Amino acid sequence: PLRAVSIAREMKTQNPDNPLALNALGLSQMEGKDYHAALATFEALQRVRPDSPQPLYLLGMTREALEQPKEAKQHYEKALSIAEDHLSTQLALARLEVREKNPDAALHIARKIQQQRPENAVGYRLEGDILMQTGKPAAAAQVYENGLKKVESPRLVVALYAAQKKAGKTDPHKLLETWLKEHPEDLAVRAVYASALQEAGNLQSAVTQYQKLLAERPNDVVVLNNLAWSAQQLG
Repeated sequence: PLRAVSIAREMKTQNPDNPLALNALGLSQMEGKDYHAALATFEALQRVRPDSPQPLYLLGMTREALEQPKEAKQHYEKALSIAEDHLSTQLALARLEVREKNPDAALHIARKIQQQRPENAVGYRLEGDILMQTGKPAAAAQVYENGLKKVESPRLVVALYAAQKKAGKTDPHKLLETWLKEHPEDLAVRAVYASALQEAGNLQSAVTQYQKLLAERPNDVVVLNNLAWSAQQLG
């Protein structure tokens, strides 16, 4: 980080109003946890780029790092007044609202993202995740399922599985099985499926799935360990 800060400072010295230099310096300062310096840098960036939401988003992130949620929220809201679909800001503000015990405000943002990006999984995932965090797995499962009707997303599949499992649905891993029949190359979902089978005590099927994973990822330590454990249990 110190080397990165040094390079970024040199860039800024050569051209103090260069947005790229200010952005690089601020991010380097954030990485080095020099948050007060980063704040000053991003304020300078905001003066250079007053019509861009990005400096305000970065200021919000810095305020959060300084444990100043009220000020962070103000920066995020100002950024969204410039560009209401600035996704990084929307996600940051939603996460902040959840931490500040305002889940309804966070859900409003998630649904706004869905309207703006109906064929992107991010809005559905965000809404479902908020519902999961607030102890509503059945409602979250419905959101994930609705999202899957509009966009094919392995992340939504895994999230739906977790929500259905949490809600007490019988055999939620069947969802993963169906997905893999249509997307056999999806190793991430296959890994979740193998683990689900192992957890359910269906060890022979779990071994089969781990073997398929191992064929594609021969050096995966987690897969090797889980395969060895399942095989040992089978005797």
